[in-house]
Amino acid sequence: MAKQLGEFRYSKMTPKGWVATDPMATTAELTLLAAEKYGITYRELPGTRIMELEYQGQKAYFQAQNPFAQSCIALYATSNKTIEKNLLTEAGISVAKGFTINKTDSREYWREVFEAVPKPLVLKPTHGTQGRQVYTSIEKYEDFEKAVEDILPSHPAMAAGVVVETMFQGEEYRVLVTREKVIGITNRKPANVVGDGTSTIQQLIDIKNQDPRRKNDPNNYLVTINVDKHVLSYLASQNLTLESVAEEGKQIFLRKNSNISTGGDSIDVTDIAHPSVGELSLRAIQAFPGLLIAGIDFMTTDITQPQTTDSYIIVEVNNSPGYSIHDLPYQGKNRHAADEYLKILFPTLEIKTDD
Repeated sequence: MAKQLGEFRYSKMTPKGWVATDPMATTAELTLLAAEKYGITYRELPGTRIMELEYQGQKAYFQAQNPFAQSCIALYATSNKTIEKNLLTEAGISVAKGFTINKTDSREYWREVFEAVPKPLVLKPTHGTQGRQVYTSIEKYEDFEKAVEDILPSHPAMAAGVVVETMFQGEEYRVLVTREKVIGITNRKPANVVGDGTSTIQQLIDIKNQDPRRKNDPNNYLVTINVDKHVLSYLASQNLTLESVAEEGKQIFLRKNSNISTGGDSIDVTDIAHPSVGELSLRAIQAFPGLLIAGIDFMTTDITQPQTTDSYIIVEVNNSPGYSIHDLPYQGKNRHAADEYLKILFPTLEIKTDD
């Protein structure tokens, strides 16, 4: 019997032998389900989380969303946000103005960076993922200093630093691309609820979390909205609490960051995006030698209009994009990203979809 989403597991050696343990991320599961459709066999190389696939006598491999032919240069460049920005700038792509603070930099340099970058500021780790330790709307030096202190690693051997950028005002999108093709464009909305005129914000969160697609797993395509200090603080900035009742139809945002991993919503906008969005995203991936698939974090003032140098920025280029948000969006079409991923692994594969 074919497996279903949520049933795939990685293996681990125990005193009783190999056993199935940790669940796979939804994106990996979708890839394997698509493989079954094409008669592609697969297995995990035991205990490695490396998947081996075979099609028409050819073998291919992936780990997470990284195809085996992805270059080490691509992985190196996309693992450091400072290097990403330098390559994007070299390719003529608009990026946010900013600088990097390393562990060895003096407090005087911190002040110099703070004064040089237009406010408000965004601060994030050079090697961060899933929106962790991202600080936004920083205006005051004392808040800036605290954020830098929090982000800088405590381990002396770690080379990670802090990216300090001016905060771009616009909507955020994820553009999924190969080197030749735009697969899908998704608007990532921060965790939010919509008022009904009678329910409290906490009750609205509870209702939204009843959606069976949402799971308390940051690797899932829709994630449970968890109330934490960031949610409480952001509500307070809007003069709201969990006990506040939102008027009917009013959308209340619960976080500043739009990560799906923190409860955001994925809205497919591929069909309404202006062609220049895709053109810029393709230019971005091609700026990274050997990068075969990427999730481009794209911000713009209007996704439907031609993009100009001051109407958009590319925030990041992700080498291992969780493309389940394109195949299973909160709203919109299935873009069959898993099929396109298999095409990267097996170039002779003829894609067939249901729509």
